[in-house]
Amino acid sequence: MKSFLTIALITAGISSAHAFNCHKNICPNDKVISRSGFVGNVIGINPNNNNVSVHWTQDTNGYSKNFRETLDFTSLYITKGCYRDLCLGDIVFSQSGYVGEVVAHNQFQDKVSVHWTQDTNGYSKNFREAKSVESLSVENSCMLGICDKDKVISPSGYEGKVVGINKSLSSATVHWTKDTNGYSKNFRELVSLDKLSVARGCLLGICIGDGVFSPSGYEGTVLGFNRSNNKAAIHWTKDPNGYSKNFRETKDIASLAVSNYCIDFSESERYGRRDRPRRSDDRVSNHSRNDDQVRGNAQDRLGFSFRDRALMIAEVVIETSRQLEPYLNNDQERKIDEIKKQALRLSSRINGGREIKVVRNTLYYLGELLDDSSEIIDRALETDRLSGLAEDYMTSYESIKTMVRFLDNDFQGQQVDLY
Repeated sequence: MKSFLTIALITAGISSAHAFNCHKNICPNDKVISRSGFVGNVIGINPNNNNVSVHWTQDTNGYSKNFRETLDFTSLYITKGCYRDLCLGDIVFSQSGYVGEVVAHNQFQDKVSVHWTQDTNGYSKNFREAKSVESLSVENSCMLGICDKDKVISPSGYEGKVVGINKSLSSATVHWTKDTNGYSKNFRELVSLDKLSVARGCLLGICIGDGVFSPSGYEGTVLGFNRSNNKAAIHWTKDPNGYSKNFRETKDIASLAVSNYCIDFSESERYGRRDRPRRSDDRVSNHSRNDDQVRGNAQDRLGFSFRDRALMIAEVVIETSRQLEPYLNNDQERKIDEIKKQALRLSSRINGGREIKVVRNTLYYLGELLDDSSEIIDRALETDRLSGLAEDYMTSYESIKTMVRFLDNDFQGQQVDLY
């Protein structure tokens, strides 16, 4: 009996010690999620064999469970912090169009756990699933001049809005709302970026809203541009005999004859430079020529397009940070993660039309983070293969300083004059 009590006390002592130790960023009482979507809490850790005891309380659909299990810690998804470019609470889209929220991540599996809330048609869903980071489109991101919330047209004439970007696949998740004849649609789909026409700006002298004729005599209006193949998406409204038509399709810009110019665009925007990536909802608000002149004056004083440069800074900083990460220690990587998150905020706030003060402060803080990373930049400059990345950081920092100084000292216009 005495022997039994001694063994019991020793065992209890070991369990107690394990219950208050963290191991590999997993601690007792941490909420964790399994590969299949079960939710539970860590109740003990054995660092000697990398095992973790978990009390499971929910299955993948949220129904109550009550059992304990011991697993290898590398199989668990933790519900704290960020992994790569994804953080808890980020809205993501699957390749089939499901929408959900990142609820945990597993760096050993290179995956995140997603709580899916809608299917591709918008119907309610409620389950968790592990997905590779590369398979997901992310909200509040841009790539190759296309950003989430952009209005886009497919090659077959479907009309919709970008809801997420998948940089690994150079694709966008699009929520389609109209078919080629303008009838209502409601589904999401992953589409290659080079297949999309974007409803803003100008290309080769033709702008959104211009009236055009096809070689066969069809009459219509320009809806968007695909810069990868120099094509325009057209909404045709009349056939060669003047009878009413209602469908969309993409046509080579070189084949179109312009019947009337949209007054939303100045001559400099139409011919003189690359178009400012203006939101489609900005365009339809019918800015006057005076607005164009004010915007042009503001950008003339600055020397470049404020919106273009801000979005370029965000994209360059995010991509540069990604390429630097393999060469950093843990402390340096945490700094770079903060820089990436701030760059994402800049992009989303510009595209979301946030107030000038908010954008200014976002720029300023991004500049402070870059300045605070001077040690990382200096070390990268000493390495041939990394010096180009360091120069990208430095150029972005100098641009930010110029833009913040312009907003603080020179700019007296309105938000629409900048983005």
